[in-house]
Amino acid sequence: MNALSPSPEPFQPHGLVGLWDMLEIYGAKFVSAIQALVTIEAFLLSADEKLMSALVDDESWSENISVLIVSCVAVGAKYTAKAAFRLQQSIEDKKCTYLDASRELRNIRDRLRDELQDAKLFGIHSDAAKYYDYAAPELIQNAFPRSCYDLEEASKCIAFDRSTAAVLHLMRGLEQPLETMAKSIGVNPKENWNSILNDIENAVRGKDREGNRTKYWEGRKEEHSFFAEACTHFFHIKNAWRNYASHAVKEKYTLDEAKKIYLHVTSFCEHLSSRLRYEDVA
Repeated sequence: MNALSPSPEPFQPHGLVGLWDMLEIYGAKFVSAIQALVTIEAFLLSADEKLMSALVDDESWSENISVLIVSCVAVGAKYTAKAAFRLQQSIEDKKCTYLDASRELRNIRDRLRDELQDAKLFGIHSDAAKYYDYAAPELIQNAFPRSCYDLEEASKCIAFDRSTAAVLHLMRGLEQPLETMAKSIGVNPKENWNSILNDIENAVRGKDREGNRTKYWEGRKEEHSFFAEACTHFFHIKNAWRNYASHAVKEKYTLDEAKKIYLHVTSFCEHLSSRLRYEDVA
């Protein structure tokens, strides 16, 4: 029987499945699994009695049922997943006749219908998939490991149109870069961005804590330019976005606003990671 070809990628039911692996149901595969089960049922309805007593030996059945199991787990249809898993095991153990499969498939279909009545399914259109799949570049991972979580969460928030949450994650993602920049020029990091940036600005201007001029940047023009530019950028981010987001001055951000801030912050983090590493100042 070739009703299930081409088969989806096989799934290992006894392996570990991460949270995002379960939540990430590719629509085409899920639809293919459902279509395959419908095709199997149609085939069984027209099968003669001799065939119904024969053992199921088509490996593609088990592969498609695997896709169904993962999809059911993701949408919370746990009883359907258990029934599908039992059918899969029976087929793999060579203990399932076509008649057995027909009965189990009807049971699986009915269970799935009942369980999906209470489930809410969310989809991501193709334009948003690039945000959902974002992973912090290796340069940022090495330079600011703590930032990666928030940058990646911000990206997923944009994919699901949670724009205000995305901006808050982006502001959190800048904490480690700011701390790293401060420590790298001898500034003691503080909880208050304004105080940290004022101290950094004084250091960039070549002043000590008493306001006296120093020769700290003598012969380091290129490095001085980098820190001066980064300090200015941080001030802009603080005044334009962080103050409004962190103190709830701005009620909410639109998706377009969040995307612009996301592009600015992720690009800025990449720029900072070209010269700074938290590991070097920790």
